[in-house]
Amino acid sequence: MNISNIAAKLPDYAADIKRAIINMSSSYESNLDERQLYGIALTAAYYLSNEPLLNSVRKDAKFHLEEQDANACKLAVVYSALTCKYSKVSGLPYNEVTKKIDPINHKVSDFDFMLYCFVSASLRDAREASTYYADILKNHSLNSEDIDAISLLIASLSAAAEAFKIDSVRSYEFVARQPSL
Repeated sequence: MNISNIAAKLPDYAADIKRAIINMSSSYESNLDERQLYGIALTAAYYLSNEPLLNSVRKDAKFHLEEQDANACKLAVVYSALTCKYSKVSGLPYNEVTKKIDPINHKVSDFDFMLYCFVSASLRDAREASTYYADILKNHSLNSEDIDAISLLIASLSAAAEAFKIDSVRSYEFVARQPSL
């Protein structure tokens, strides 16, 4: 997956983050295909609701994802909002909540949808839900290193969204005061 266009748009003060994103994307060997990696990035961008990030991800993702994939990314964000909030409010364990909700017609493989739900639950800081999805993904074909790399990717995208948000705030040049004697 090429996220260099996202890294290139990061401001100068985030040079270390930019370098980390580029290094991470170039050094990671994955059990996931390009389509799944772009699905992860698109799910994160939808969850973060950051237009510059979303535009950067969509620019490349449109060559790797079909409309049903993009809709599944959106649906995963909405589904995890429902299930995570229901679990929190009801006090039910997350796995019990997923049994109470009717099956979702996501139109992608169950593995891909669970992958996108993992992304959304992780960004939502819903530890129990994240662990639930990570366990499902590990039972399929992913290992702990894959989960860690996905986590680093979504954390990097979250950091990029924060930098874009800071840059979108109208501000004036910061001028430090003169040192006092």
